[in-house]
Amino acid sequence: MDASKETQGNHSRFPVNYFTIKWSVIHRNQSEIAVFGILQHKALKEAFHVRLSQNHMATTFDLVISCEKGRTMAAEEVLKRAHQLITSLESELSEFIDTPVSQLNRSAPHQKIEATTSVMELLEKSLDLKDLTHGAFSPLAKSQDITGTISADPEEGWISRSSEGTHLGFGAIGKGYAIDRVSRLIEQEGFQDYLLNAGGSSILLSGFSSPNTPWSWGWSWKTNDGEPLGIPLMHPSGVPVAIGVSGTHEKGEHLLDPRTKEKARGLKSALVATRSATEADALSTALFVSGWEKSMEPFLDLIDKPALAAIDETEIARWNGTFQKLWGVLGLAVFFLFTYCPRVWADEAVDLFGGEEFTPYLFERNRLWILLPAITLFAVLVHLKNSRPGRKLSGGEK
Repeated sequence: MDASKETQGNHSRFPVNYFTIKWSVIHRNQSEIAVFGILQHKALKEAFHVRLSQNHMATTFDLVISCEKGRTMAAEEVLKRAHQLITSLESELSEFIDTPVSQLNRSAPHQKIEATTSVMELLEKSLDLKDLTHGAFSPLAKSQDITGTISADPEEGWISRSSEGTHLGFGAIGKGYAIDRVSRLIEQEGFQDYLLNAGGSSILLSGFSSPNTPWSWGWSWKTNDGEPLGIPLMHPSGVPVAIGVSGTHEKGEHLLDPRTKEKARGLKSALVATRSATEADALSTALFVSGWEKSMEPFLDLIDKPALAAIDETEIARWNGTFQKLWGVLGLAVFFLFTYCPRVWADEAVDLFGGEEFTPYLFERNRLWILLPAITLFAVLVHLKNSRPGRKLSGGEK
């Protein structure tokens, strides 16, 4: 392997003349452990990334910790434990292998099935989110019986279903739950800077990639012509945030409205960012299923209002005030520059203030709007320059 080529190919976001990158990689079965360091010359600070990627839950979990050189071995060990944890969770939560969930889906009505603590915890959270979203998200989305229910007794450790047509599945929330559990494990070991990515649809960012360098992530979808499109974003605050994305990019139209059993249509992609990856996964599904306008009400009931963004079928982008606060003017500028829409002059709904209530404001979606702050600043500077008192000149000139 040519180390210099591999370095440039995988870390192009770092200027080569600004950083020195040390690289080593070890291949073990289907997993890849990569340890690389980034030396920032100007600040003389080091940040080493330790990455471990493995396949779980029909996708790739890419886990990265940024730490000092002396902690790389500890970071590698905690990432190994993290993947073991995800494997264990899959063996409890999957509906496709022999688990308490699949046993429930094969059981007779009211038959008690022994369930683990993780199943109980995620079931309770899922049902709470079902109520919050007015059924737009539901762990019972695949049920043929729309009146079916799940009963559970956490103390005795069993679950049951009300009818043969009741089907339990955690496909729309399981990856986020696993990400949250991994986050807890990593922080228990004293690491604060990390990036957890499950297939690009469930992401958790915490801290920084390296000193003064934020983590970067991307949001992608397909245009009406079937062409892939996306925008790169950075998370400059370092505050932990989880991002859930639901859409048709990879699997096509596969999400059902649990209330009607019809395929969800109206959006190409829906994004929700909040503190919990479990909630972000479920709420992005609810946003996709309900559509932009209908999904606002349940989200306003949350204490910590999530960041919301969506691309509709006409390729118009929408976002709320929390999204704007998280990713700021730079994020919105990138949105304008990288989002191509056939309807360039379409109206755009934006929560300008992110207040207690969502109040949309309409304006023409002209890309020249991003020049408004610069034009305003230039006008102010010109005004200040022209308003300065004149300097008296020799010979009586004024």
